[in-house]
Amino acid sequence: MASSTRGDMTAAAILLVAVSAAEYLVSVYHMDIIIVFGCRMRAMMQGAIFNKAVHMPATMRNTYPTGAVVSLLAVDCGTLALSVMVFPMPIGGLITMPVVLWLLAERAGTYPTLCCLAWMIAVFLMPFGAFKFQRKFWIL
Repeated sequence: MASSTRGDMTAAAILLVAVSAAEYLVSVYHMDIIIVFGCRMRAMMQGAIFNKAVHMPATMRNTYPTGAVVSLLAVDCGTLALSVMVFPMPIGGLITMPVVLWLLAERAGTYPTLCCLAWMIAVFLMPFGAFKFQRKFWIL
């Protein structure tokens, strides 16, 4: 009986390592796709703005100073591209977390699942407390 339990634990440990490695590879691939998409989007926006600025009539050039166009190219395009790269990241967790919690409840029971859920909620709520603390003690 003991060797059966030892074999089950070994199989579970190997499965955990395999799943962790697979999740790492999928995450790296997902990040690569998101970064490539963000870089391409930034390049397309910068090209469109540059093309529009080059072909702008002289009367409109007086309305929009060069600094505004440079700021749009350098700052706003980069910020928007970064937002496009960052916003999709939590979607994978939102999709898989209910499945993971259900599997944990099936395997380990309700109490460990509630503990994990409580920890996730605590981590999610921590920044809100920090924001309130910052607003209270920062002098602007």
